[in-house]
Amino acid sequence: MNDEEQQWAIRQFENAQRLTRMYAERGGKIYAGPDCAAACTFGLGLHQEMELFVDSGLTTLQALQSATIISAEVMRMEDKIGTIEEGRYADLVVVNGNPLDNIRNTRNISLVISRGKVLDGEYHPEFNNPYPKPEPETSGHFFPSPRITWISPEALTTETDPARITVRGSSFIPY
Repeated sequence: MNDEEQQWAIRQFENAQRLTRMYAERGGKIYAGPDCAAACTFGLGLHQEMELFVDSGLTTLQALQSATIISAEVMRMEDKIGTIEEGRYADLVVVNGNPLDNIRNTRNISLVISRGKVLDGEYHPEFNNPYPKPEPETSGHFFPSPRITWISPEALTTETDPARITVRGSSFIPY
């Protein structure tokens, strides 16, 4: 990558951060859950995404909610996950340090509880998931990729306030 391409990439990253911040400031719900499959380490990608949200200007509370309450809503599972309440799945990560003070504290994991049982945090090469799901979840996040056929306006400036964008297409999440 030459210097010009690198500067272009930096500007695009800064634009993505600005858009994320503006969207959240105007009441938009942002959910975390990196779609990286084989390209990242599960778990770590989520921590990095929350850190990027904070770096973009979201509060640490908004970043935490993006990975809990809001993600549960997007997956249509807010009656099962996303908050700590009686009757919910007992899946919980306990961290050392307050993530509201510093979002990186989510990486300092003390304990993981899954389905009400404390998981052994040691490495075992013969590990097999002891808690397989007995049946597939009916989750709303497995939608086909959206296809945009029309968008207006095609560009906005930072001075555009309020910003209104109209998007037409197919396969959007239906809510």
